[in-house]
Amino acid sequence: MTSTLKAFAPETKIPQKDPYFVPGYSGYIPQQAFRYSKSYGRTTHDILNDEGVRRSKTSVLENLEPASFEPRDSGKISGYTGHVPVSRQYFGKSFVPKVNLSTSVFSQRRQIEQDLRQRHFEAPLKRLERSQTTVLPQLDVARTTSSVPDLGVISGYTGFVPRIQHRFAKSYLNRVDEARHLPKKIIPSDVKLNGHSFRIYKEDGLIPKYTGFVPGKRFEHARTYGNTTRSLAA
Repeated sequence: MTSTLKAFAPETKIPQKDPYFVPGYSGYIPQQAFRYSKSYGRTTHDILNDEGVRRSKTSVLENLEPASFEPRDSGKISGYTGHVPVSRQYFGKSFVPKVNLSTSVFSQRRQIEQDLRQRHFEAPLKRLERSQTTVLPQLDVARTTSSVPDLGVISGYTGFVPRIQHRFAKSYLNRVDEARHLPKKIIPSDVKLNGHSFRIYKEDGLIPKYTGFVPGKRFEHARTYGNTTRSLAA
């Protein structure tokens, strides 16, 4: 039965890789001028499959396989004055060995950085144990009676110490200690201040043509500059 099917089955011809030219192709097509009454695709298909037409053995279309972009180091040209990474760290060598060494070290450093970005944990992380006590222990903090601790004066201090110039025949620390513990007499001032007055600007007003900031001026209207500044609430 198989032989019978082969006898009556039409002969199949496997088409080539390029059964027709690309639509819109305006280049030369052999034998196209002598073929009529068929479409562009059918005409080019017949021409490409016709064994009597001489044609190139290579494919018409460009090979669509992805091209390999393997980096190739062509080296550096002698006398190159551009930037070479890590080259400033090496001395006493000619240009070519210096460039080769710098390039090798730079490549190793970049490889180390890339390896560090990919973290691989060989062992599982250790679980932290929770403390048995939930309350923190009470800390013994030494507190002074005064809010400002008395730190004394550092030996060798050359700054001003009140009333130390009248102390003699004693060490520096003893004189400072006596001067600091002398009774202090507070003399009242003759200037009397009104505790309820918090006015900043005088009632005389500001200088004419003053272009600075005047608080509350933008809320005053229909008044002159002098009257406005004399009645400031600040």
